[in-house]
Amino acid sequence: MGIVTWSDELYGTGHETIDGQHKRLIQMINDLHDSLAKGQVTEGMKSTLKGIVEYTQTHFADEEKIMEELGWPELDEHRRKHHALLRDVRKMLMRLKSGETVGPFELLGFLRQWLLEHIEGEDLKLRKVIKTSSATKSPKPV
Repeated sequence: MGIVTWSDELYGTGHETIDGQHKRLIQMINDLHDSLAKGQVTEGMKSTLKGIVEYTQTHFADEEKIMEELGWPELDEHRRKHHALLRDVRKMLMRLKSGETVGPFELLGFLRQWLLEHIEGEDLKLRKVIKTSSATKSPKPV
């Protein structure tokens, strides 16, 4: 079932690549939720979080390239926020790898807040620029 449901109205920027990647990240968080619900706690948490870190690196690079193409004036600040988000999620992964106890609900809450706050607080600022731009599609596959 998952803990986050995609909504174009709530989370959509209007850019196919960005929205597609956001949907994928949400699906990864929902997959983690489902693994935890089935009792696959430790391995499910480590493997999913590792996948989220890897996918997020690609997503952030793609998103920053799109912002650059759009002439986004807040790109440097957005990059700094991306670096901080990656640092935070890597810290969580290192905690898991080191054997530190991380509760499944702590991890799910962290990831949900981490992603949705960034989309709602930062990425949705692009919505107006994307709507007035012809750059709503990207040839790069999601």
